[in-house]
Amino acid sequence: MRRVIYTTNAIEAVHRPFRKLTKTKGGFKMITA
Repeated sequence: MRRVIYTTNAIEAVHRPFRKLTKTKGGFKMITA
C-alpha cells in the first residue's frame, strides 16, 4: 500500500505543473475566443 501511495504522490507532483499550464492555456483560449 505504501508503495502505491508513493507512486500516486509522484504522479501528482509531475502532473501539477502540467495542470497549471493547461489552466493558463485555457484562460488564454477564452481571451482569444
